[in-house]
Amino acid sequence: MEISREMFDRQGHPRLGTTNPERMSVAFWEWMIRGNDAGKPRPYISGDDTPSGFSPYEVRTRLNLPYDCGPIWNFQRMGATRTDLPDGRTICIAGEHEDFYDPDFFIYNDVVVLHPDGKIDIYGYPKEIFPPTDFHSATLVDDRIFVLGRLGYQEERLTGPTPVHTLSLADNHIEKIQTRGDHPGWIFKHEAALDANGTITIRGGEILEASGDEEKIRRNFEDYSLDLSSGTWTRLTNRNWRQYSIHDGEGRSYFHGVRRNFDFLASINQQAAASMNSLIFISLDEIFDDITNQSGDDWDHFHAHVEGIPISLTLEGGTIEIVIESPLEEAHASSLASQIKARIEAHTSRNCILTST
Repeated sequence: MEISREMFDRQGHPRLGTTNPERMSVAFWEWMIRGNDAGKPRPYISGDDTPSGFSPYEVRTRLNLPYDCGPIWNFQRMGATRTDLPDGRTICIAGEHEDFYDPDFFIYNDVVVLHPDGKIDIYGYPKEIFPPTDFHSATLVDDRIFVLGRLGYQEERLTGPTPVHTLSLADNHIEKIQTRGDHPGWIFKHEAALDANGTITIRGGEILEASGDEEKIRRNFEDYSLDLSSGTWTRLTNRNWRQYSIHDGEGRSYFHGVRRNFDFLASINQQAAASMNSLIFISLDEIFDDITNQSGDDWDHFHAHVEGIPISLTLEGGTIEIVIESPLEEAHASSLASQIKARIEAHTSRNCILTST
């Protein structure tokens, strides 16, 4: 298939659906999903077999488009889900492309169906029916997929009940489900599993909360179940773990890694070079003897021990988030966090600020 500037101008950008659902027959979008001119999906770079398709960069290069012509519709997404069905179809739900500072940043609310014969169906929805959704979970239950949680655009986030939607596999209709009970809140990046008793249990992830006029994100330490017949949430655990944050005293951002690795990026990337003065380079393996890195997407998430007590450390937004993974009294947990603060100050030769979250 050949694409042209005229086709791009008509079909190249994201748009919402107008019905529930709207079949989006957009040739440019399907071309972006397939990822090559022969029409056969190419493998995803990470090793997953989800087609990643063409990137916005490739489109700009082919059509000589300006950098700020986006966002360009694409299938290279973070925080999306894919569900393989017994009949061979794969259901891909929403997700986002890049972060807010990128010209192609967009949070999608679509459903892409990949058929075993290579056919592709794309369905769109009004945002009132299915809001832009990313970092959710998708659980197959009979002829429906339950979509739990999301992050979403900042101006559309709520600190209320956990969002729950269902996708009908019969007609791709999406329905919002009203729930009650002890729900986890505005949760995202979590795991979900269907239990034998017909409930969905979610674990891990992060929870968005209001803190005055600002947002606060904390890790989720508890397990919750959703009874699908009654729509009732139940909290299953009470671990009583405590969380802290370490910030640099002058507002600089912590960066785990060797400076010489970033020097190479700075030599070829002007934006990276400009940001170096705002970074504090730390090596966590020099601060903790038994530091381990969690595999998978959480490349910035680590585990260690202090006084034999397990802790986790996450570099998030330039801060170091600390979780004491043991039900300690507040004074004991605070003492451990202060020890970690002292180690980081000694390692960086800079003052930092410890706060309880």
